[in-house]
Amino acid sequence: MLELNRRISQLTASVRGTRRDALRLATQTAAASAAAYLVMIAFGLPHVTWAVIAALFTIHPNADSTLWTGLGRLLSTVIGIAIGLVSIMAVGGEEYLLVRLLIAAAAAGGIAAIWPNLNYVGVVAVVMALHPDPELDNSLLRALAIMIGAVAGTMASLVLWPEFGARRTVKFVETALEHVRDLLDLVVRSVDAEERRERDAVHAQFLSTLETARQTAAESWFKPRLASGATLRDALRAVEGLWHGIVILDRVVSDEKRFLDEPVLSVIRPTIEEVRQAACAQADALTSLLDHGHPEWPRPSLAAVIRRARQTALEFLTEHGRVDDDRSRSVHALVFALDEVERSFTEVARLILSDAATSGSGTEVAEGNDLRLNRSQTRH
Repeated sequence: MLELNRRISQLTASVRGTRRDALRLATQTAAASAAAYLVMIAFGLPHVTWAVIAALFTIHPNADSTLWTGLGRLLSTVIGIAIGLVSIMAVGGEEYLLVRLLIAAAAAGGIAAIWPNLNYVGVVAVVMALHPDPELDNSLLRALAIMIGAVAGTMASLVLWPEFGARRTVKFVETALEHVRDLLDLVVRSVDAEERRERDAVHAQFLSTLETARQTAAESWFKPRLASGATLRDALRAVEGLWHGIVILDRVVSDEKRFLDEPVLSVIRPTIEEVRQAACAQADALTSLLDHGHPEWPRPSLAAVIRRARQTALEFLTEHGRVDDDRSRSVHALVFALDEVERSFTEVARLILSDAATSGSGTEVAEGNDLRLNRSQTRH
């Protein structure tokens, strides 16, 4: 029942987040379009359609990217006007239209290849180059319409319900941790065809979330760090390392079963289940910390549970195993996987936890979460 409730809560949060993004972007897009239209009408300017289209194509999911695109549109328009004017002055007249087009397209293509954000240079340059001298004023007015639309889109994203890339990246990190928990739920289950398909689906979801998070982090201009001071990219690398650690544990538990007889499994299986439960609780705590800053650390801590599991496995091996048999190799593989899970969770916790998040909790966090490294040691 608890698992069902968690799944329902996860689905509800996902739908709510998607719906919120859709409503936010719809509101910003409508406002940007209306603002561009009203400005053009108020000043009696032609090419209203160009202004509205420019506003529509400036809006992005995060405000950082919208600002970057808007600045690119403005600079592209200025450079495009310059290229168009040069082509007109160099080879004016209707009979040289194709030559002007080639000059403008080649120059704009070269600029866009070096600076991809200036890809709108080609639009403005080509539009101006395609018209002879009498139409120059009209071309400049069209370029002005593009600039007005870009400004309208940028202002709508920054002023009306803004959401910056750093916050969106943190949300993706939370989603990635939820995928980690989903994989943890599969660790102790059988590995039939249906289970493999479920594992593949979770893996694909994680990779998709990670790639989207990386793209969003790369576009983040404002506060591109967590409260701990860690960069968003470092946090994403740590979460990816945690995923690989869980994958190693899953592979070891599923692949090494054939080398472990029932006496070994009867001893190890309960400890693996304890590790799984503590790891799930740790993932939930880290997600809660990112979401609202009030985690509930697992008790006993994940580090303590892993130490106990590792000790149990090694003690059994000392009593019953031989150095060179398959049982010994399988148990050592399990110990390695447990070490990787502990190391990976430690790194994620170190990057996410901030002084502000830990100092108020005092010994409660220190006792409840052994994975919070001694901060004085990590600084020296």
